[in-house]
Amino acid sequence: RAADVVSGSYAWPAAATTYAQFNTAAFAYSYQRIVAAIGNSAPFDSPLAFDADGVAGVPTGAVLIYSNGELAKTGNATTVGATAKAASAYDSSGSAICLNAGTVATNATDRSASFDARTLFYLMSTDAAGATTNGYLKRVAIWNSRLSDGALQFLTASDEDQAAAAAWVLTDPVSTLPATLDIDFVGERVRDKKGKVVQKAKRYLT
Repeated sequence: RAADVVSGSYAWPAAATTYAQFNTAAFAYSYQRIVAAIGNSAPFDSPLAFDADGVAGVPTGAVLIYSNGELAKTGNATTVGATAKAASAYDSSGSAICLNAGTVATNATDRSASFDARTLFYLMSTDAAGATTNGYLKRVAIWNSRLSDGALQFLTASDEDQAAAAAWVLTDPVSTLPATLDIDFVGERVRDKKGKVVQKAKRYLT
């Protein structure tokens, strides 16, 4: 439905990795947010957003990490109507982003202090009126450390590729490191890590 938004309190750390599995229905305007970090300073940061600007205003479908401007942007792009996986990471040494196990894009700009000042998360939107992103979310997770580029590729690989690579030992213990925020959109309810229903899931479609 139009303007359905999930948001909540979250103390963004100075280093983090953000993962989302989503399906986009359309691109409407530049820098549509998948996950946004809001609070304390204007306007906002976004660990995962669509590059819906492109050349001559044509949406590219690439995914980027945004803080006071575009940081890193994926070279590959999402397809409207198709499920995608994206993950970004940042710390004081810079940021990185990966889409569907593609090449990891990086940037050495330190924006960790800006993220660290944020106190809220918004999913598929920002706090701006009418800024709802078109599409559906399946899962969002945030870790309070910057995972390696290889971990970003593993997280965003297809389920089949992840199963085939199960014997690969990651530098970062992705399978055992608990996420500080982990939301699964299953059926019509949102559950936390312990399986407790925290609210009904919302469909994001305008």
